[in-house]
Amino acid sequence: MIGDTEDRPWGSWTVLDEGDGFKVKRIHVDPHSRLS
Repeated sequence: MIGDTEDRPWGSWTVLDEGDGFKVKRIHVDPHSRLS
């Protein structure tokens, strides 16, 4: 759902937009952290 946010060990993500077959998220990665 638009506006959903979830914190992760490496930072967080927020849903900006979604529709049939797509979802756009803003991803924030904390300093000195990384994605897999």
